[in-house]
Amino acid sequence: MKKYMTICLTLLWCVVGYTQNRTDNKVNNPAFFSLKGFYADLKDGDTVELKVCDAIYASNFFFRKPRDYADFNKIRIFKATVKNGHFTFSIKDLTRSAYCNLYLAPKEGVPSGLMDQLIEPGDDVQIIFSGINKNNVSKKNKMITGKGSAKYNFTAITDTLVLKKSGTYKETSSVTFKLGSKNKIMEPGVKEIKRATVANIKFNQVTQNKRKLDTCLSILEHLKSALSPISYDILKANVLGEYVYATFERGLLFDLIDLMMLKKQGDLSTESLKNVDAELDALKLLVATSRIDFNNFGISEEGLKLSIGADQSLLSLINIDRIFSGISKDDSFYTVAKIRPFSLREKVFICFFTRYNGSLEKPETLVNLARPMIKNPENLKVFSGFENTGRGMTAYNFSLQDENGKMHSMVKMKGKVVLIDFWYVGCGACKNYYDLVLKDVERQFNGNKNVLFVTISPTKKDEWLKKGLGEFTSKDEANVINLNTGEDGYNAAVIKHYNVRGYPFPLLIDKDGKIFENNGTGLRSKEFLIAAINNALKKKS
Repeated sequence: MKKYMTICLTLLWCVVGYTQNRTDNKVNNPAFFSLKGFYADLKDGDTVELKVCDAIYASNFFFRKPRDYADFNKIRIFKATVKNGHFTFSIKDLTRSAYCNLYLAPKEGVPSGLMDQLIEPGDDVQIIFSGINKNNVSKKNKMITGKGSAKYNFTAITDTLVLKKSGTYKETSSVTFKLGSKNKIMEPGVKEIKRATVANIKFNQVTQNKRKLDTCLSILEHLKSALSPISYDILKANVLGEYVYATFERGLLFDLIDLMMLKKQGDLSTESLKNVDAELDALKLLVATSRIDFNNFGISEEGLKLSIGADQSLLSLINIDRIFSGISKDDSFYTVAKIRPFSLREKVFICFFTRYNGSLEKPETLVNLARPMIKNPENLKVFSGFENTGRGMTAYNFSLQDENGKMHSMVKMKGKVVLIDFWYVGCGACKNYYDLVLKDVERQFNGNKNVLFVTISPTKKDEWLKKGLGEFTSKDEANVINLNTGEDGYNAAVIKHYNVRGYPFPLLIDKDGKIFENNGTGLRSKEFLIAAINNALKKKS
């Protein structure tokens, strides 16, 4: 840790920042923002892109998938042409704290210069990039100077020095679980599973993450005088959020799920069951000793609200507590409702319904309870998508073309039970859904003229025709209609209406044109889907 601190502080020795006395993220007058860059690997005429989103709307949950969430995030895209390796971005109306992603190779679709970088009005920074791979931000070295550069250097150091894997740890202990013949986890013939013990997980992962967090916070304290008060708070919330998300969502949660599945579906021997329970007890203790409370770090409400990761990190903690306690996803809603400040709670609600939309038992009840708590107009817009997928809501009357150019609309399908499935070419889960579920269910109802299967894809039409039809969907079944959103792509009205944020996204519509079933997890199960269709057929108008 001392080694990291020495390197980091040396790099930051010459950083000159600025201090802004206001704690609000809005300044009195619109301020000029400038970012000048140089990267020798760029050629004259190349285009680089800067995507900027107001911090109040930004979230890791949304910002990294702009094709799905561009409308909600109000992402602004700026382009610059390269000359002699240099490029410049100037924004004259940046009045609030924001986040940006810099794309040195926009066609690749991956941020390669800056990722989730906090920016502020008045920044005037110069960045020299060097590295062997312009499509990989982790291999970029940066020399950053200019007004406001402290926060850029902080992000660069935490990304490239502190947050990378530090040290190699050898496995110190493991435990073996004997599987019974009726287990539903492994392929036939596999009789045991060997995995690292919780003690090893603690040494390898959690301890390492905690060291990284402590190093980041120490660096941030050294930079405090060079940062505005609000940027200091935001950066602290971001680092804490990354620690929670890395430790729990991308770490301990997987171990917890694995152990729970072993216990429920492993057909384990008595001895192995005891081992599972012992590991679960150890994991529960590890979670309790590793968690942090944002309220204990003196972060202002504004800093929490404008953090890009506090919302989903809080949901990660709630999710892992939910699994340990055995409560339903619906019940965890009430934990979210207790979050303070209210502005942060709104963002966690959006994450909650985005993640669990389609798998809640009583979505209408929860949506109705949450709606009065959503005050931000932009949050209300995205929240309306959850309302639009509630059971009993009228299905959206889309009008889209099939592969032959024929128009189809929802209203003309009234009188039939319709399964609508949203998918795109390249979606592995969509391919599995078709191969393992839809294909068989379509054939089972092939003789029933009262059942239709409608697929809707935002994939570009040429690719949809050549690589999608017949591979991700049925092509010649009489009860299947394949539709494409055309030039609108992911911004098509039907996708926005249903707030489609994950694929595949199935909805079952009844004969009256109302949403009959929105449980996406259930509808992705063959048995559940067949039962739901039969129940919809029996429903009286």
